[in-house]
Amino acid sequence: MMSPRLFIAFCWTALVALGCAAPEAETTASDQQEESNATDGWDMKAYQFVTLTRNPDRPDMDSTQLAATMAGHLAHLDSLHGAGIIHLVGPFGDDRALRGFALLDAADSATAMAHMAVDPSVQAGIFVLDSRPWWGPASIDISGAAPH
Repeated sequence: MMSPRLFIAFCWTALVALGCAAPEAETTASDQQEESNATDGWDMKAYQFVTLTRNPDRPDMDSTQLAATMAGHLAHLDSLHGAGIIHLVGPFGDDRALRGFALLDAADSATAMAHMAVDPSVQAGIFVLDSRPWWGPASIDISGAAPH
């Protein structure tokens, strides 16, 4: 199990990269091998880092519709966690456009986006998704940080 301090450093690096780097093309097998060789003995693997951004054009919903949609959103995340797909998920604690993220164990961004696209909050137009590969420890165990 990774130490909390090391895990925070990994997450911080990913968040900084998200805000500062231009989107890149999907990671290829040769890119993955090159990254794997550059880990200096660390046991690393590619995960998919999916962000949920508030949709500025989201439809108007009354409080009952919004509550039902968000309950469906949480149930969807819980089902992905139960299936071993989501390892870490949660909202950010401020009012910026980037609302939250999910760290998925998926083969590629397209697969991660397919898992998240059926989320009721995405289907309702509340959130817009983006995904990119993120390298992290292969033995990541943060089961207490995701829904139960």
